[in-house]
Amino acid sequence: MNPAGPKVLHVFSTFGKGGPQVRAAALMGRFPGGARHFLVAMDSRTEALSLVPPGVTLEVLPPPEGKSFFRVSRFMKSFLLELGPDLVLTYNWGAIETLAGAMAAGLSRVVHHEEGFGPGETRKLFLRRNLARRFLFKGAAALVVPSRTLSRIARRKWKVPEEKLHYLPNGVDLERFRPGESARREGEDRPFRVGFLGGLRPEKNLGLLVRAFAGAKLPPGSQLLLGGSGPEEEALREEVRRCDLEDRVLFEGAVEDAPSFYRKIDLFALSSSTEQMPLVVLEAMAAGLPILSTDVGDVKEMVSEPNRAFLVPPGDEPALARHMEALAADRDLREEVGRANRARCEEDFELEKCLGRYLDLYRKVLDRGR
Repeated sequence: MNPAGPKVLHVFSTFGKGGPQVRAAALMGRFPGGARHFLVAMDSRTEALSLVPPGVTLEVLPPPEGKSFFRVSRFMKSFLLELGPDLVLTYNWGAIETLAGAMAAGLSRVVHHEEGFGPGETRKLFLRRNLARRFLFKGAAALVVPSRTLSRIARRKWKVPEEKLHYLPNGVDLERFRPGESARREGEDRPFRVGFLGGLRPEKNLGLLVRAFAGAKLPPGSQLLLGGSGPEEEALREEVRRCDLEDRVLFEGAVEDAPSFYRKIDLFALSSSTEQMPLVVLEAMAAGLPILSTDVGDVKEMVSEPNRAFLVPPGDEPALARHMEALAADRDLREEVGRANRARCEEDFELEKCLGRYLDLYRKVLDRGR
């Protein structure tokens, strides 16, 4: 251990804004005094740096060049030996070469976080990746997953032993995300609004949400707000044009003030093909909103009991439209479900409690090297 405080290396596939990045930034601000953080974003994206609290000592380091697994792994071995971190935190498949480099360098204080899968593994996990994970996870001190679904996969597919596997659910800031005044009062001119917030990526399957919105019988002038940016934006704009919804679907772009976004909508919608424990669902729940979602990952376990009636099979456009209609037509129902979601967050997903579990694990791994 470095006497001045631990050197903590974070290796992300990307440090664009998303749930794991939000959590990592919050954790950086809660590490013991003197901790020095180093960050590598393998795709060079670092938009989430704005989330890191003031006062955190953080240095951003350049990613390795090239895409060859073996070349990047060799680079990471040399890089780790030179940097000499006390704790290595890796995130998702995009940082897997760091695990290989750490094994080759003989570093054992490594915690790997598996947050979920990209569009390529929506329906079936890749055999080679499964085998690689099974081997490389042996070299990590711990594997962290945020969902029961991933926990089962880790046991069955990756053969991770119980003592290494840690299910640590995400948490939400209940002070920052909280119900305000009713988002849509009786007699108010503002239209009924459905909203999504997150990356506009293929696995979010937002074309499905656009089509369901187009087909649903909603109050006149209802709007769909899409918050966020990403590679699917142009395809989504084309889908909006095809559905003749250009005046009713609003692209909000990158959202800096998420609580304000949730206050503008009446219903949060998620149409993803794959998820694990989406942070945006927790945020919307804490803001007192009902959730209309595909039944993916741990969403059913996250939402309140009254909300579970509004989960649909992935890809089921008619069911998504039908439930959207039902929630749009019944303000009292929306408020009842929203209150139950807020209570669920207060009971099980309070942020400090959840972050504390991560810090406890990191301390245990750090202590192994003393």
